[in-house]
This record gives sequence, C-alpha cells and structure tokens, in this order.
Amino acid sequence: MGTVRSGGGARPGERQDRARRAFELVLKGYTYRDAAAMMKREGYRAISGTTVGQLVREHTVAAVLPLAREHVTREFERLMAQRVRLERGMDAAWAIYDAEHVAHSNGRVVRLEEGGEPLRDHGPRARALAEVRGFEDLILKNTEAMARLFGYNATVRTEVTVITETDRAIADLVGEMDTRDARDVAPTDVGG
Repeated sequence: MGTVRSGGGARPGERQDRARRAFELVLKGYTYRDAAAMMKREGYRAISGTTVGQLVREHTVAAVLPLAREHVTREFERLMAQRVRLERGMDAAWAIYDAEHVAHSNGRVVRLEEGGEPLRDHGPRARALAEVRGFEDLILKNTEAMARLFGYNATVRTEVTVITETDRAIADLVGEMDTRDARDVAPTDVGG
C-alpha cells in the first residue's frame, strides 16, 4: 500500500496530491463517496465524500481552470491570426475584382478593331468574386468557432441533470413500492 497519507492537517503538497487523486477518481466516474472509499484503501486518511467534493473543487480551481484559460487564449490567438489572413485574402480578391482587365492573346492586347478600345476580360473579376464568396464562408466559420470558444453559440444547448445518490435511492424505493402495489392489486381469475 505504501505510505499512509495524512488527513486534514496535510501540508500543501500533500493536499494537492489528495486533490489531484480525488479529481482523477471523480473524472473516471466514481461518486464522491466511492472515491473517498477508494482513497482510504489507497492509504489516504480522514477522507469523506464531502472532503472529496472540496478536493475536486480545489483541484479544478488550482490546476484545471488555468489550463482551460491557457487553451482558450491560445485558440483565440490562432483564430484571430486566421481571421487576419482571411481578411487580407478577401481584400486582395476585392482588389482584383475592382481592377479593369483586358483580354490578351499570344501576349498581345485583344482589340475589337485595329487601334480601337481593348476588349474587356471579365474572367478575372468572376474568379475574384468566387474567391470573395469563399473567403466570406471561411470568415463565417471562423466567427462560429470564436462563438463556440466563448460559449456564445446559442444554437447548441446542453442540459445537465444532476442525480444524487439520495435521488437514486428514492427512485429505487418508489419503483419497489410501485411493483408491490401492482402485485397486490393484480386481478385474480374470478370465474365460474
């Protein structure tokens, strides 16, 4: 089993170790009470389900939230850099669209008649407009990713229901009572 880890009066490093272990167990799906029992078997002393809950909160604040903030910051910076590149690309596409283009053949400007006006080429403008639309789609996706990152995506909703052990016990008891009541009032064969 190893060394016995101290309980309530634990030094900061020991408390962090307890908090980390409690967090790991709860993350694996153990209830606070089961995590406390597991930790007792592992040699941690003076631990209860309530203490496990406190330790999980401590570890979340001390270790998990800073990592989450760091991740959000890095992802935000990446999305902003991507946005700058997309805006530059879109500006370049608009510049091509706004420019006047003339048709060329074999390296020479095509004219309607000798010495006349050059024939306009609308192909580059059409391609530039298609690129602008593509950049607009990518900017929209970038904006949606930013909204998800900060939790502003209203179309995605998550509903969380917390069921405590007491709730489970009550539901089990009600189920047993319903089963017994159904059995007690079940019709009997009354025939003649």
